Amino acid sequence: MKRVILTVLVLCSSGLLMGIAAAQWAVNSPDLAYKVYLPLVFRNYIGSPGVSDLHMSDSCAGPSMTEFPLGTQCVYVIFNYLDMQGDEIRVKIYYGPPPPLFDRAENYQGTGRECIEVCGDFPSGHYLTNCYLGFLSKSIIWEVR
Repeated sequence: MKRVILTVLVLCSSGLLMGIAAAQWAVNSPDLAYKVYLPLVFRNYIGSPGVSDLHMSDSCAGPSMTEFPLGTQCVYVIFNYLDMQGDEIRVKIYYGPPPPLFDRAENYQGTGRECIEVCGDFPSGHYLTNCYLGFLSKSIIWEVR
């Protein structure tokens, strides 16, 4: 618990320091800050590029599912991506503690939909799928039973 609190404090502090530095930079050179810094803010925090509609299914064209029957051999990680410019999206699936059961990173261009097939032995239990676009973007919990 102490580690989580410390991590949150460090992240908040670093964000505050970045904001102060950006404000000072903007005061000293407002034209440059507008042209260089603001697109970075909008690109990384407003959602462009972005990942949406992350879900699991039993096929690429299948419905969103959070429960799979025991004996399932393949699951599919499906998501939409928007305005990518060679950006890396990483998908990790966890069953229990690290390391992940599945870990795949790929660079994407443009806008589209991705369906990643993950096959293997899926014992009964809860799973966590994380999708990262530089940082944790989306998560979904699902189970096999």
